[in-house]
Amino acid sequence: MKTLLLPLVCIVLFFCLSSSSAQNATLLSDSWNSLLSSYVNAEGKVDYQAWLDNDLVTIQTIIDELATTDPNNFESETHQLAFWINVYNILAVGEVLNRYPIETVRPEFFFIPERSFFTDVKHVVNGQTYSLDGIENDIIRADFEQPLIHFGLVCASTSCPDLRNEAYTGEKVLVQLEEEARAFLSDPTKNILEGNSVQVSKIFDWFKGDFEAGFGNVANFLIAYGPKDSIVCEDMDCSTLKINYLDYDWSLNKQ
Repeated sequence: MKTLLLPLVCIVLFFCLSSSSAQNATLLSDSWNSLLSSYVNAEGKVDYQAWLDNDLVTIQTIIDELATTDPNNFESETHQLAFWINVYNILAVGEVLNRYPIETVRPEFFFIPERSFFTDVKHVVNGQTYSLDGIENDIIRADFEQPLIHFGLVCASTSCPDLRNEAYTGEKVLVQLEEEARAFLSDPTKNILEGNSVQVSKIFDWFKGDFEAGFGNVANFLIAYGPKDSIVCEDMDCSTLKINYLDYDWSLNKQ
């Protein structure tokens, strides 16, 4: 009897833990969605002061929940992807609120912009401690190999993609990311796509390998998601397209 009970207990425990993580993810997504709709406008700018004044406890509660949420129990890879993108953005906003008022996430010391906002190992998810860089590079980029993630992860800066004013969900995360990619490439303050010489975000330089792996080269990605007929290629694979990179504006993405 004992030998039969042990597997049964393990099965019950597994489903209980899976159900708990799924419920946590749903509550997290709903709570985060409510905050985004309240404090992020249609242009992706954030009202950090109002957020700080009215809902600091709410976002801290969400951050606390992350510590015990196991995305490995989610029903699909897209649900895991949506979770990690939301996690990155939640923690980035939370870190801004912890430091607020600030004008940039990369203040200069001796004329050199420092990176502690991204490199401090202080964020706990599923019992593990991460930096924002670690979440981006060691989990999201490494595990999902999806170049579109670069338009969902928002580093709280002006040159970053806009912060979407709704949470990412497992059911539609890829559609949401495609929408953000198109919006980003259509924004002339962040990318200028004209003719056979373009000026694009440094994101395409820093993460060139991700775009090459998914699309062959950066140019193919720009053609796929940029405004229609905005780029003129002189050859079939657009390999001769002249690509220049714009300076990155690290000022805060605030309203």
